[in-house]
Amino acid sequence: MERACILVIENDPKTQQLLAELVFEPNGYRHLAAMDGEEGVRLALEKNPNLVILDMQLPKMNGLEVMKTLQEQNIDIPIVFTTISESVELVVQAFRLGARDYVVKPFGPMEMQEAIRRVLSTTTAREERDQLTRRFLDVNRQLQRQLQELNIIYTIGRSVTSLLDLNRVLNRVVDAGVYLADADEGMLLLLDEEERELYLRAAKGMEEEIARNLRVRVQDSVAGRVIETGRPVFLSGDRAKVTTDYLTGALLYLPLRVPDRGVIGVLGLINREREPSFSERDIFVLSAVADYAAIAIENARLFEAAEAERVKLETIIREAQDAIIVVDEKDTILMSNPAACSILGAAENDLLGQTTDVTIPYPVLHGLLAEVRKTERATRSEVPLEDGRVFNAQLTPVHGIGRVLMMQDITHLKELDRIKSEFVTTVSHDLRTPLTTIQGYVELLPRAGPVTAQQEEFILRARHSVQTITDLLDRLLDVQRLEAGLEMEMAPAT
Repeated sequence: MERACILVIENDPKTQQLLAELVFEPNGYRHLAAMDGEEGVRLALEKNPNLVILDMQLPKMNGLEVMKTLQEQNIDIPIVFTTISESVELVVQAFRLGARDYVVKPFGPMEMQEAIRRVLSTTTAREERDQLTRRFLDVNRQLQRQLQELNIIYTIGRSVTSLLDLNRVLNRVVDAGVYLADADEGMLLLLDEEERELYLRAAKGMEEEIARNLRVRVQDSVAGRVIETGRPVFLSGDRAKVTTDYLTGALLYLPLRVPDRGVIGVLGLINREREPSFSERDIFVLSAVADYAAIAIENARLFEAAEAERVKLETIIREAQDAIIVVDEKDTILMSNPAACSILGAAENDLLGQTTDVTIPYPVLHGLLAEVRKTERATRSEVPLEDGRVFNAQLTPVHGIGRVLMMQDITHLKELDRIKSEFVTTVSHDLRTPLTTIQGYVELLPRAGPVTAQQEEFILRARHSVQTITDLLDRLLDVQRLEAGLEMEMAPAT
């Protein structure tokens, strides 16, 4: 540990010698000697001793004047003054000017030694306290800075997850980067893969003319190196240039990386004149901000794609001629297209959020809903309307959503079926009458007179053809019965 240095400002050589031999040397103190006040002030300013022993009665400048001069120079050196009389007024003035202790002449070596020890120990404790205070303040500033960084990162992260306006999110990212890096300017460049160029997407502090025309080729550029390597790049001095005409003092590029797509752009921080260095923590924090920007861009891309698909699906559903109704697990209507609204005789806004038992007046559909709730399987049924139309209703459960009801107008199909049934019935009836007549006359031919073998063969063929036509008519009627849902007795074919 370095020995304490003591400056003695005393015009009596004997006192100087006494202190040196009996106090300083035995205790290992280094000492300086001044014989008048002016010399004492000069040595105090030049040598900055640990302690000053100051006599109040000095040539050229007395003790109080010395202390006042040191105070005006903002020199804080502990002082032990000596005086021939213990004047209260003098003591008060001296302590106001920075004195820590005093000794009345004549004094003994032990008395002076004890005063020096008290002041130095107090000064050491004070210096340790001040050092601890400075350390605490430094740590506190670092913690405050880190807290600000965390708050900024948290704010950016919340913006990414809560805001759908990509412009606002990216501008916030650039603002945060400029603040954290203490930079003059900031910019966010995105990659145009077809042109292999980077174009400006957001900026802070940049001149409008430069921002409007800024495009950087990936090939043979610093930003392009970040795109190709996926690593941050820091440049300063002559190498720090965005483009040939855009020179800077310092430039930091950080990659915007998206999983499965790689680097899609860069976050750039610029100082036009200064050339600061960036610590590993700075790059780490700024990389987190760049990652949030990449997430925001990817979220916007996915949202736009999902929104486009949603609009496409909504357009298909709205333009569909079939009625479509989507309900949740509690049979609350989530969506209905115009065709469904027409069937139910209500506006879409009146249906949304309402339950089916309130908005759907057809018992058949309520039965379908109850059946699907019970079985969790798709089902269908025909729904007749009061105006004579008939709809085919299909209800399908959709996991995680609820159920989808689709209704197709089959009124024209039912009419066609009725016409077909009438046609089959008419044809069957109209054909059986002449067939009966033909069969009767064929049976009477042998009674009209003898028939030859060839004629007998012709009669058999006629009978067989009549029976074939009769069987076809029977089968046609059976098919009609099956389509009508009538029960029939089934037997193996012979």
